[in-house]
Amino acid sequence: MQRVEAELRKEISRVFSDYLKDPRVAMVSATRTQVSRDLRHAKIWVSIVGDTGTVYETMMVLRGAAKSIRMELGRRMRLRRMPELTFLHDDSVDHAMRIGGILAELEAERAVRESREIGDESGTADS
Repeated sequence: MQRVEAELRKEISRVFSDYLKDPRVAMVSATRTQVSRDLRHAKIWVSIVGDTGTVYETMMVLRGAAKSIRMELGRRMRLRRMPELTFLHDDSVDHAMRIGGILAELEAERAVRESREIGDESGTADS
């Protein structure tokens, strides 16, 4: 199953770049796949670069194109059955970026605080 999921993720990424010509799907990548044991259903988590409106619009495009994406995958992959595709938004990249931003802010505040402490120490030493 892991090989099927990895191959499906790879081929979906290729379909996004080669087959779908909609510019709203330009900044989308498949981050994770989960295929049912009977190959009837597949969940595809996608990472989308953009604000909330862009994410919503892109998800609507992907959900609307799911049947044509499935047909294209059927041409590209040799599976006994091509699963029905369900696209889900993966916000882990956004979450990691928010955490990174918070950590950067904390580091900047710490640096400012340390520079003030050093400035205070040198000011008291001169007195």
